[in-house]
Amino acid sequence: MKNLFDQLYFCYLTNRCEDAFQLIKSSKTFDEQQQTIFTLISLNLIEKRCQSLRKLNQILIETNDQNQCFIIQNYLQLIFNELQFYSKEIFSQIENLLSNRSISLSSKVCYQKLQGDLHFLLSQVSKSNDKLEHINHSLRSYNQALDISSQQSLIHQQILRNKNLISNLFDFQIV
Repeated sequence: MKNLFDQLYFCYLTNRCEDAFQLIKSSKTFDEQQQTIFTLISLNLIEKRCQSLRKLNQILIETNDQNQCFIIQNYLQLIFNELQFYSKEIFSQIENLLSNRSISLSSKVCYQKLQGDLHFLLSQVSKSNDKLEHINHSLRSYNQALDISSQQSLIHQQILRNKNLISNLFDFQIV
């Protein structure tokens, strides 16, 4: 078990996420805490990819060099494809964690919030209908987390803040 955990850690450090996802899928010996750790690490990778995508888009807008534009567009497509692949894997991990009936309410809230956060990140880099779909999924996940966390006020306030942020983004898109 320790060896597998070390292999996964090395995969993430060397940015070989596909290998890490394969290891996670092939192993049924992870406990909930270990799965949560890798879900959080994976979400962090998605966030970094989204930041790169936004920065490269800005550079693309500012450049006049056709060759540089071509290179940047190819790299943007590569990052976007990675985002699609990684996000599907992370959603699958979260669904597996949520399907476990023995997890605590606070864990369910955490996973719903992670799902909402991931959809929010994807909404920032998606276009038109995909953007609206991710916003709706994000709001749905936050609503489910709110329903579960109604007894836990601090978590409840954080989720409401994120939900309001997305609602404001959604209102901005309609105007």
